[in-house]
Amino acid sequence: MGVPLPERSNKHAGFTLLELLIVVAMLAILGGIVFASFSKLRSQMGLEQSVAKVSQDIQKCRSLAISRSRNCRLKFQSGNRYSVALSAGANWNNQYTVSLPANIRGSWQTGDAITFNSRGYASFPAAPNPYVITITKGNDTYVIVPTMVGAVRVVKR
Repeated sequence: MGVPLPERSNKHAGFTLLELLIVVAMLAILGGIVFASFSKLRSQMGLEQSVAKVSQDIQKCRSLAISRSRNCRLKFQSGNRYSVALSAGANWNNQYTVSLPANIRGSWQTGDAITFNSRGYASFPAAPNPYVITITKGNDTYVIVPTMVGAVRVVKR
């Protein structure tokens, strides 16, 4: 037969209170780090989504102008809002309006507009030249530079 195993005592079974407290403290620290990183990522995504929306709407306005053989205007309004409208003779028919989140700022002046003619060429407000749109949230800033042919360049500062 084999050698008998020594009897185990229950004296050393389980974890001490100190060991459990150390593990809980380490998990709390790691959880705080993950939460802080996730919050910053989520905040950054909101800014990037707003920049993408403005860029896409500039390009969509150009596409509408070409496909409908009419002028299309992206007009900037107060309160971080802008609207996209198609010409109807001397009037403009509003297609839709976009409001950026409250914590995101656009650099435009109320009344500024980017207008595409039926051939897809843009006209911009006189100043600045080239026309730029700055979107800011906290210390993060993106610059959108639309071109005369509807291309949009986005630069993070």
